[in-house]
Amino acid sequence: MTSPLRVLRVLGERPFAEAGEPVLAVSDEGRGLLAVAGEPGFAQMATVAVYGVGDLGCRTVLRTRFPVHALAFHPTEPLLAVGTGEYDGGYFFEGELLLLDWETGSATTLIEHDFGRQVLGLTWLDGQALRVLMAPPDDYKDERKAHTEGHVAVVRRPDWRAAAPRSLTAADLAGPRVPAPRPDGRDEAHRALSAPSPDWEPRRHVLAVEELPDSTVLATLDQEEGTPERSVGTALTDGLLIQHRTTAYVDRRDRLRIRRGSRD
Repeated sequence: MTSPLRVLRVLGERPFAEAGEPVLAVSDEGRGLLAVAGEPGFAQMATVAVYGVGDLGCRTVLRTRFPVHALAFHPTEPLLAVGTGEYDGGYFFEGELLLLDWETGSATTLIEHDFGRQVLGLTWLDGQALRVLMAPPDDYKDERKAHTEGHVAVVRRPDWRAAAPRSLTAADLAGPRVPAPRPDGRDEAHRALSAPSPDWEPRRHVLAVEELPDSTVLATLDQEEGTPERSVGTALTDGLLIQHRTTAYVDRRDRLRIRRGSRD
């Protein structure tokens, strides 16, 4: 079980700032929600954020250890199934199947095995049945097809909100071999975010944050490849620097120190 993450303030605030550069977006039109997965950042952590389409407010944020490939809202419960994973470069396809409660912010990792499975697709067939498309566990003697095929299983639970951590066994995830494409969802994600916010632009990853003596907070962003150098002498809301004024100066001993690899 992961700890809930509560967003107190967003530096360089804009629509969908928490997600960063989007790679996947899935909507729940009935409840007016949009789930957005961002690409892994400096610390190799990917982000999933759930937003209200009406006010574009962020409901919750989840950090994941692997890139995100699949998102699916439960048809009735406040749950979002999240499929992650990647090839380790030599043998295993690792990953997680996470269940995020977007009301409380709590998340549960469901696969029993330590390496997990790379989850490529998720579909709720009804309130109790979840269809899971996965890469093979490894590519042993199967280097070519293992990267284009996978396995599909339908997992059933009477109450997914009560699903225990690491409760999905190898038997639960056993299923036939099927084609398993790895589509790139970036273009569709950009269109999905631009629909409710036409002027939206992705916020790049924050690499360091520091509170200054004049009660401002300074944050540095990564430099997008091909972006011309900018002067750093001026505070920018969208550039190499972000400044945000705090309510009061904090003693140096308690000041926020530089935190590398953070997007907050």
